[in-house]
Amino acid sequence: VAVTSTMLISTILFYVVAREKWKWSRLSAASLAGFFFVVDFAFFSANISKILHGAWFPLVIGGIVFIVMMTWKRGRDILASQVKDRTMTLEEFQKTIALDPPHRVNGQAVFLTGNPDVVPVALLHNLKHNKVLHSEIAFLHFQTERIPRVPNDRKVDVYKMGSGFYKITAHYGYMENPDIRNILSLAIEKGIDFKMEKISFFLGREKLTLGKKPAMSLWRIKLFAFMSRNALDVADFFHIPAGQVIELVVTLQL
Repeated sequence: VAVTSTMLISTILFYVVAREKWKWSRLSAASLAGFFFVVDFAFFSANISKILHGAWFPLVIGGIVFIVMMTWKRGRDILASQVKDRTMTLEEFQKTIALDPPHRVNGQAVFLTGNPDVVPVALLHNLKHNKVLHSEIAFLHFQTERIPRVPNDRKVDVYKMGSGFYKITAHYGYMENPDIRNILSLAIEKGIDFKMEKISFFLGREKLTLGKKPAMSLWRIKLFAFMSRNALDVADFFHIPAGQVIELVVTLQL
C-alpha cells in the first residue's frame, strides 16, 4: 500500500509541476499524468484490502511523522512571524543609530541571524537593556546551497556596511557541518579585522509561552515545545566556543 500510494502521489505531483513549473498546457499535462494515474490507481485499488492485514502499520508511522513535521514547520512559522514584527531592516537600524548614537564599547561581537536583511532580535534586546553596542559587529547568516559541498573560495561573502558593521554570509552544502572557526578564518582572510579569541557570540534563546489566542491546538503546542526543548543547541551545532557565548532570552507566544 505504501509503495502504490507513493506512485499515486508522485503522479499527482507530476501534474502540478508540469502545469506550474514547466508551463505545460492543461491538456498535455492531464493526458500524460492521466495515463499514469489510471495504472497507479489500479495497483492502489488492488492493495486496499491489505490495510486491515498489517498495511495499516506503515501508514500510521507515516502519518505520525507527517504530523510531527507539520507541527514543527507551523510552530517555526508562527515564531518567525513574531520575530519579524519585533525587528527592523539593517538600513532602518543604521539610520536610527545615526540619529541617536548609542555608546560604543571596545570589543567584537558576532550575532547569528536567520535573515541577512534584518537586525537580529538578540542585538535589539541587548541594546534595549544594556544601552551599548560593540565597536565592531558582524551579522552572520548561514545559507544552505543545493550542492553537497561548497569550496572554500566561495564559502564566505563579506560586506562592509560602515560604522563598524559587517555582514557575513556563509555558504554551506547540504552534506557539510557548519563550523564557526572555519567561517571566521575565511572572513578574516577577506578583510574583516576580527580575532577569534576576542569575539563575543550573541545568541537568542526562545522562551515559549501560551498566548491568549493560540495559533495551534494545545496538543500541537505541547508537541512543538517538547521538540524545541530537545533540539540541538545552536552553540553546539555551529561549534561555538562555550566560554564566548552570550545568550539573551526572547519570550515568544504560541
